[in-house]
Amino acid sequence: MQIAPEEYARNLEAVNANEIFPKPRNILELIKALSDAEMKNLILANTVAGEQQLRSLAEARAAGVREFLVKQRKMDSARVSLKSGDIYRTSEKGGETGSRIESEVEVE
Repeated sequence: MQIAPEEYARNLEAVNANEIFPKPRNILELIKALSDAEMKNLILANTVAGEQQLRSLAEARAAGVREFLVKQRKMDSARVSLKSGDIYRTSEKGGETGSRIESEVEVE
């Protein structure tokens, strides 16, 4: 998905205006005008994602990968299944926790 620069700025302004978090103010206590980069940083700094949101995101991503494999790569749907587990578990091959994907493909 591509967002035109003018749409990006408009969307940032809308999110910044609608979200409830402390916003920088000028000496008259009016909300300061911010650059796109400042708005983005402010929004990111005040965005909280809890356990359920992270799990839902992981499940949605896994479902998207499954759908791609079945529809685009024509894999047999019986061979592609979703597993649920500890999203913070370290990889069985070693390494750090964090963003990653582990996949298994059943081979006959």
